[in-house]
Amino acid sequence: MQNKGNDNLKNYLSNNLGITYEYKGNAESAIKSLPIYLKNSFQMQLCEIEGHDFLILHPSDTLQINISQVASMAEKVNQVCKINIILKLDSLDSSRRRTLISNKINFIVPDKQVYLPSLCILLNERGLKSGILPVEKFLPSTQYLLLYHLQMDSLNGKQLKDIANQLQYSPKTVSFCIAELIKANICDVSNIGRSGKLLSFNYQGKELWGRVLTKLNSPIVHIWYTDYLVEDFKKAAKFTFDTALSHQTFISNSKQISFAIDRNSSMLKSLKQKNVLNEYEGKYRIEAWSYNPIGLTIDDDVDPLSLSLCYKNSDDERVSKELGILIDKMKW
Repeated sequence: MQNKGNDNLKNYLSNNLGITYEYKGNAESAIKSLPIYLKNSFQMQLCEIEGHDFLILHPSDTLQINISQVASMAEKVNQVCKINIILKLDSLDSSRRRTLISNKINFIVPDKQVYLPSLCILLNERGLKSGILPVEKFLPSTQYLLLYHLQMDSLNGKQLKDIANQLQYSPKTVSFCIAELIKANICDVSNIGRSGKLLSFNYQGKELWGRVLTKLNSPIVHIWYTDYLVEDFKKAAKFTFDTALSHQTFISNSKQISFAIDRNSSMLKSLKQKNVLNEYEGKYRIEAWSYNPIGLTIDDDVDPLSLSLCYKNSDDERVSKELGILIDKMKW
């Protein structure tokens, strides 16, 4: 039953929301210093979400619990174990939800609600406008949708079902993306016919880019290095980082060749299985991205906007200047 529960949680977060989730086993080692009463209050398991470790706490009887007491106990677990916690609840009414949110307690109600302030993710599955909590950062799927719209093909005036087909996302994933954009006042949706929904953006081109920039993350999830690459790898990847920067600006090239690849790529999984990747050095630099770089450009390099986001926290003024020139020259 526990494996089934983890599969359901993974499907909900990964398939529907584009958030990576990996089950990491029981929590024995992480909770060894917890008092007995806390150990007995929850079913506990370890997981990794978007590369960060979390301890999932599942109260034994969600319907009968005092939510304020549970929030207090969850904070105690966090303090003792020094690990981010997530409450997994079977159901949650509006009053209890407000209590958890006011205490900034991470929680998940599978297939219904997600509140993960630790990852700047605040979602609700109750429709496109009502009940959607504001987000500080967009989901990777929302970011991909925006970058596709800005650089590949305008999605303005298209039906959501057609957008789902075009981006190869599920209709539910596109609904989440649009919900985030609506809450950020980036777009609106109008009804057509009995079930059709039409997307319209409130801003266009460079103005839209400026409006969403603070809500966008670097697409890089993890970086590996290797001296070994099969030829077919290049078909699943794009040049990125200093390699792409040298192709598109006046920044000089680096001897190390950098590639970007979808974190879920079978090619990347094959390299992991062959044990040829390390986190320190190599002829090739491999960036695992939170979305597929292949779909955002027809060139060998990653798209300019994603490339600029890779350097978002860089303090190199020359790089920032060259990226600014690159973006200014884009055909918005």
